[in-house]
Amino acid sequence: MLENILTTQDCEICKICCKFEPDELIDAPTFTVEQMEYSKKINNRAKFTAIGNIYQINLERWKEKYICPFLIETGCQLGDMRPFDCKSWPFYLMKKQGNYIIALSQDCPVVLKKYLDYRTIDIHPEFISICYEVISKYPEMIMDYNRVVRDLNGHTPEEFLDLVAQRFQVRKLGKKAQHPAGKGQITMYLEGEWYELTYTVKGLIDDPVGQLDVSILQRELLTPILNIEDPKTDERIDFVGGIRGLFELERRVQEDCQVAFAMYPTSIAELFAVSDAGLLMPPKSTWFEPKLRSGLLIHRIEE
Repeated sequence: MLENILTTQDCEICKICCKFEPDELIDAPTFTVEQMEYSKKINNRAKFTAIGNIYQINLERWKEKYICPFLIETGCQLGDMRPFDCKSWPFYLMKKQGNYIIALSQDCPVVLKKYLDYRTIDIHPEFISICYEVISKYPEMIMDYNRVVRDLNGHTPEEFLDLVAQRFQVRKLGKKAQHPAGKGQITMYLEGEWYELTYTVKGLIDDPVGQLDVSILQRELLTPILNIEDPKTDERIDFVGGIRGLFELERRVQEDCQVAFAMYPTSIAELFAVSDAGLLMPPKSTWFEPKLRSGLLIHRIEE
């Protein structure tokens, strides 16, 4: 699928995509139920964690890192039966405020070098078609795009929680990071603790944009409580790709922010509803990594 940019020989030498740092466990590959059942026949010690109707492989400790249990000296035990996450590496399917994007990981040394050398990566149209099929059938494979805010707009943590509780049902989850369980829920990290915020959408049935979780967060919390009117221009808010996991949200709050919000992924149906209504998704809806350099392009015109 991606042989034109990454060869089998390249992967056999490197294998970096099969090894993970302790804070990268959330990036472990996900399998369909058919792939999981097949893989267990290949390696019966493999264990999985259910995420909706897909299954994430449990990585194994290896020295100071973690590795996929299907990694052997000659490569992957699964061969052509590898899951989509592995076949599409070093590209990630990601989601940012309802839009689906293909992001290039900077961890693959071969593809990154090609990108830096030529400033472009040629993706075969077949790969785009397969990506569309994946997001339609397995939306859980698409990563979300979360938010961190640098201050509480002059409120103490206690005052901030009281204000949030006036607009959401708030339930304390404890210190263990948790993703939102479904639409209408947001998980929030504040002062070393995780909270679940639940909001019941009322009077917005005919507004496909207004009932998006990202719109609810903006309308009910970011604007009235934290005074963030425009997330496109306000320097107090930042966005963290789901590829970095909830660990990154915790790290940012510990280092340079005060609160973080983890979002439940927007569904394909919601995305289509916005499009069919001729409306636009909320701001900050596109992201590609690594960023293209900006500047002037000068072309000499021969006389």
